[in-house]
Amino acid sequence: MHFWNQTILYSLFGIPLIVLFYVWVFGRKKRLLTRMGSWDLVRRLVESRSEFRQALKAGLLVLTIGLLLFSLSRPQYGSIERPIIRKGVDIYIAIDTSLSMLAEDIKPSRMSRAKEQLKGLIHRLRGDRVGIITFAGTAFIQCPLTLDYGLAQNTLDTIDQESVPVPGTAIGEAIRTAAASFERSAKGEKVLILLTDGEDHETDPLGAAKEAAKAGIRIYSIGIGSEKGEPIRLTDGSFKKDKEGHTVNSQMDLVLLQKIAQATNGKTIKANPTGSLELDAIYEDIGHLQKETLRSRTYTVYEERFQYFLLPVILLLILEMLMSDRKRFSPRKPLLLFLLPLILGFSLSDPLSRLNREGNQAYEKQEFEKALEYYKNAQVESPEAPELHFNIGNVLLKEKKYEEAIKEFEQAAALFKEQQRIADAYYNIGVAQYRMAQQLATMENLQEAIKKLEEAMASNQTAMKKNSIDMDSKYNYEQAKRLWKELLDKLKEQQKQQEQKSQENKEDKQQEQKQEQKEQKQEERKKEEEKKEQQQEAQEKKEEQKEVQQAAKPEEKEKNKQQQTAQEEQKKAKVGEMSKEDALRFLSTLKEENKEALKEALKLKYRSRPGTDKDW
Repeated sequence: MHFWNQTILYSLFGIPLIVLFYVWVFGRKKRLLTRMGSWDLVRRLVESRSEFRQALKAGLLVLTIGLLLFSLSRPQYGSIERPIIRKGVDIYIAIDTSLSMLAEDIKPSRMSRAKEQLKGLIHRLRGDRVGIITFAGTAFIQCPLTLDYGLAQNTLDTIDQESVPVPGTAIGEAIRTAAASFERSAKGEKVLILLTDGEDHETDPLGAAKEAAKAGIRIYSIGIGSEKGEPIRLTDGSFKKDKEGHTVNSQMDLVLLQKIAQATNGKTIKANPTGSLELDAIYEDIGHLQKETLRSRTYTVYEERFQYFLLPVILLLILEMLMSDRKRFSPRKPLLLFLLPLILGFSLSDPLSRLNREGNQAYEKQEFEKALEYYKNAQVESPEAPELHFNIGNVLLKEKKYEEAIKEFEQAAALFKEQQRIADAYYNIGVAQYRMAQQLATMENLQEAIKKLEEAMASNQTAMKKNSIDMDSKYNYEQAKRLWKELLDKLKEQQKQQEQKSQENKEDKQQEQKQEQKEQKQEERKKEEEKKEQQQEAQEKKEEQKEVQQAAKPEEKEKNKQQQTAQEEQKKAKVGEMSKEDALRFLSTLKEENKEALKEALKLKYRSRPGTDKDW
């Protein structure tokens, strides 16, 4: 048995009050009659009136009211399964939250106007899944792909310049984050709507766009701002300055946005001076994309049974009006009384409720396998009953099968009609995602843990939207956000340590290379000295042979002496001049420390790769 409007059932608690009211009325009536005289005398005067029939008429009226309230709650029993197929595309909206979006060349600011226009874009979507990515110096998934457009619009309300703690503008990181998310969960055509002023700080957005094109992602870039530029007014009223103290002039780079869109066969549009966007071109293109099946479900439509209770209401009212409170009545009226057992004999048997109830009892006894068996058996009768999906999700959550539990809760949320029940389903989804994040954090898988926490925060936001008075969802949201910040800081510290370790390893490697080069040069120098000694010995032998020959030929000796003198004079004439080869030979004979001293003296420096210090 299922009730479309359960709140009306609470009004049945007023039936005892009506009964007490009739008791008071009959008692008061009797007290008023006794004032006329002796009760025996009065009873003879009203002897034609039957107290039993008066009570019976009141009872029929009370029963009629009870059945009327019960029928107004719209009891439903039995179901008809109807397949519903939802087709569309997957769309991620990446919005720039850097400080440059605070520029006021578009009133009141670039970011405020962008959020307003994106809400209108989401409102026009029909059947497409949409997600939100925020980026500044890095990028985060603020809202995963969802069909809940209200959640996506509420997420936009929470976005500001502090949504991403890392300053700067990393368009390339936003594209890569969207591509990675599409790989995990995309089902249909993949579209990325990129809204920014296009002022990227060395994250290679064109390279990221080319990679996205290979993955089948189409990028529509939206430029907001002015190309002549505008100073960035900070929240304290001052203007953003760079490290040299100059006021930063933030300019829109429309050319870069056009190149990004062209690389993925997308389009580029520019916001007009008032900040409004002509989105018809984007809608038209998205409408022409091939729609894939995003969700195919069999929805259970319950059959209305209120008429079985409304019919007795009508008959009982007729019976109450025809029935007289006198002792005698016409013989035709009892015929209506024979209909009463038939009217009140209506009953419903519900084996689904029995199996579900037995499963709940097993769940309370911590017999989770037994409870799951009861719920699965009940699903044979009604495969898409939301209560069964919800209960199965609870069992799987207890057994720490979080992925399976999330799927069951999502199915329950899609089938529930009551906002309270939908909020309960999203609350449990958030719990499962939070516990998955804790598991991943213990395994040092920080990036995946951070993504799960983002999903948990989104689920709790949905729960808060469906049930605004539920403080547990708000508490869980704060807990997930706190852990998200801790893991994010830990991830940054880990990356910093890895960079330091990598730098140390690089320095050690360079030191080893220098030591090897030093040893190699010493060995080469040693070989060179040995070679010189051999050459010197050969030269001495040659000179000895010449002396012998010169002793035999005095004239030739004198001539050779003159030639040698002339060569020495030529060498003296070239003092102060040194060829490049002689300089290199001279440098090779120096010791290593003399080389470093010579380099220092000559002030030899190497150019380092320039970085960026832009944080807007």
